[in-house]
Amino acid sequence: MAYNQVCRFHCGDVVLVSQGRYVVVKNLEDEVHVLPMLCAPPQRHRSDIVSEDWTGYADLPMTSQDLVIRCFPIYRVAKSACSRIGSVSRHLLGRAQQGLRIELSMRRYEDTAVLASNLVAAAHSTGRRHQPHRGA
Repeated sequence: MAYNQVCRFHCGDVVLVSQGRYVVVKNLEDEVHVLPMLCAPPQRHRSDIVSEDWTGYADLPMTSQDLVIRCFPIYRVAKSACSRIGSVSRHLLGRAQQGLRIELSMRRYEDTAVLASNLVAAAHSTGRRHQPHRGA
């Protein structure tokens, strides 16, 4: 594949990477950031984006109508490893990008809450710290 063909990815493109389908959410010079597109996942995640209607995506070689875009984790993939197989609507791309922002902020909040909880527990611990003698 020629170099100029490799670089022609846009946000919203559905790409095939080693038999997995992904949606491009960020296009950089040598790589793209992609979100996984899953067909009938065994368990739903809070970050899953489900389209109301997949019938408008006839250009995508999909076998099931139960498709989701999972907004986490985000993968960084070299453009040379991707091949474009279709695209999603701007509306669905916008929902996926917003879902990604929400998921990242929730994870930051959760990590901060866990860190704060651990710091409070450590501050109240009587572990090996020096304790003043009482009653002297």
